[in-house]
Amino acid sequence: MTPPRSHITLTTAALLFLLAALIAALLAGCGVFNSSDATPVPPTATPPISTDLAPEAVQTALEDTSLRGFPSLTYTIHTSFWWDDLIRPLDLDNVQLMHFTHIKQRFVWDDIQHKPDAWVWDQADAVVDDVTGRGLQIIARLDGVPKWAKVDPGDDPTVPPIDLDAWGAYCGALAERYTGRIAGYQIWNEPNLDREWEGYPPNAAAYVKLLATCATAIRAHDPDAVIISAGLAPTGTWLPEAIPDMDYLRFMYDAGATGYFDVLGLNAPGYGAPPELSPDEAEAQGRQRWMTFRHVEDMRAIMVEQGDAHKQVALLEVGWTTDQIHESYAWHAVDPEVQAEYLVNAYRYAAANWRPWLGVMTTIFLADPEWTAEDEQYWWAINETGYGFGWKGRPAYYQLSWMEQFIDDTYIPARHPGHPTAITAIPTGPEAATTGAMTTLPTLPEQIAPDLLFLTLDEGLYVITHNYPWPANSLLVEMANGALVLVNTPYTPTATQHLLDFITARFGDREIVAINTSFQAESLGGNPVLIEAGIPVYGSTLTAQLVERSGHKHLAKVLNWTTMGGMQRYHEAYAAMTLVPPTDLFDLSDGLALTVGEETVQIIYPGQGATPDNVVVYFPTQAVLFGGGLITAQDHLDNIMAPNLATWPGAVASLPAIQAKWIIPGHGSRFDVELIEHTIRVLANHTQ
Repeated sequence: MTPPRSHITLTTAALLFLLAALIAALLAGCGVFNSSDATPVPPTATPPISTDLAPEAVQTALEDTSLRGFPSLTYTIHTSFWWDDLIRPLDLDNVQLMHFTHIKQRFVWDDIQHKPDAWVWDQADAVVDDVTGRGLQIIARLDGVPKWAKVDPGDDPTVPPIDLDAWGAYCGALAERYTGRIAGYQIWNEPNLDREWEGYPPNAAAYVKLLATCATAIRAHDPDAVIISAGLAPTGTWLPEAIPDMDYLRFMYDAGATGYFDVLGLNAPGYGAPPELSPDEAEAQGRQRWMTFRHVEDMRAIMVEQGDAHKQVALLEVGWTTDQIHESYAWHAVDPEVQAEYLVNAYRYAAANWRPWLGVMTTIFLADPEWTAEDEQYWWAINETGYGFGWKGRPAYYQLSWMEQFIDDTYIPARHPGHPTAITAIPTGPEAATTGAMTTLPTLPEQIAPDLLFLTLDEGLYVITHNYPWPANSLLVEMANGALVLVNTPYTPTATQHLLDFITARFGDREIVAINTSFQAESLGGNPVLIEAGIPVYGSTLTAQLVERSGHKHLAKVLNWTTMGGMQRYHEAYAAMTLVPPTDLFDLSDGLALTVGEETVQIIYPGQGATPDNVVVYFPTQAVLFGGGLITAQDHLDNIMAPNLATWPGAVASLPAIQAKWIIPGHGSRFDVELIEHTIRVLANHTQ
């Protein structure tokens, strides 16, 4: 990742120079810049930026199979294990634990062909064998010119600073050796910076020659390979040091790049800002557009403008640095907990807003063990470096491992940190997920706030999932009279307020009634917000008693669970909470027939299960049963606080008499009627 550089600020005197400078800049991008000219070229006037990102163009290309690209999203991590046979297996173990499907690894030309007549494939073979042997896929970044292949462009900046014949031979040899085993080839990195262009002023026309040479050689040996153009560095600096990425991309198109790549490569660091911040908002704050993760949208708009709307984008470097010691990075550094939060939310934002035109999304980095605090890459990494203490993740590693995933039409829910699929390497890819670990839903959830997903399950039937950090479900049902019934709150008051704000925006002012199904935070953590809003909250007298008697003990256990790495923000939120009992009480043994308009909602106590007070809620008109903690969609019982395993199976067995089309568990994304039998089997296996 390259240090950001600022736009040159034009003074009043400089305005007199603007027209001439604009012409010079355009000539520079097309290859007419004289490298001996010592005057930096001011930025071009940026054309109006389109807001049309044309997702339907990619969808059409996918449907007629003309698109050569990737699943959307393709979860990828940048690895650094070329030379290290000891670390490579550990890194790959942890990629599998993350449930990421692809790794990106540099295939440095100089490491494979250090001399013109000496090809050394040992390390490349080991990397390809080890990665593909795990069921993972490779995106190979090709760069790293050997000294013997470097060329002085002289006075013609459109000449690449490398021997193109030798470069083409290298690309072709790689593709021939690994035909069908490399999922994508990234051709160079950040060629819009002089330091990545062998020290020469960057030139888009020269890069397109390099791109065309390599792409042609690869396609000759592996015609199905996906060619990804170089990740462009977001920057506002001009020649001789750099060319702003928006201008560089336009210059690439002017030079005929479109026929030589299948997927556009971009780099997308966050520069200290939250991933949801738009370029327009950044400008309003006095920042530059390119200093945002969502600057990707500006670049996508240029693709659409240039007639490439049918192609995907690959984000080849996504990250937030924690570097507090290097001046070039410290100004936009974040702490490790924020790094974790921003990375997870970046994936969530992309999943909600950029599919299907975004394919690959690559987090940087799994660290090279030899990196130290003096290396800038050290601070972007999501794991610790060194050999002395075993493999250790930083907060971002754990949060990325637990987060939900969206892969084309498949939704894989967030994993509970204590669930076996969160701590056991399994075959990679959605097809390999265990029962209950993935589902194909009628629609995909939309993110309505950080950590909060909203799924339309059926007409008037909505499931809210709060990943904090364990996924827990609430149910929202629209009744015939327009009232809304909310069963269970999100874990926290903050998330519950986000939900109420969303409900108001989506449905307008409606009567809302709430129900708590147990005394735990996943059922009533948001009660303070509901009560302050004047919403009646129904719950049993036992639930109210348990809140008063055991609520603090419940929160103490949650706080203990959130002491592990990567969970500080959750720990702080739970530490600030106090559980509040429901306001409208009923006797547990009697249950409650709650009348809403002309409909009845049945609150039923089937017996003790996950908690002493767990109730289920049945909506006869909608044929939906909210099972809460009594029903599990998981394959194992994880971190259950107060179960009664003697009575739980019988309590579940009493439910089949209820005629339901949908059954909503307290945790997980299975909503089918087989969940009753599934829960009974899980309980039987647990007690054996």
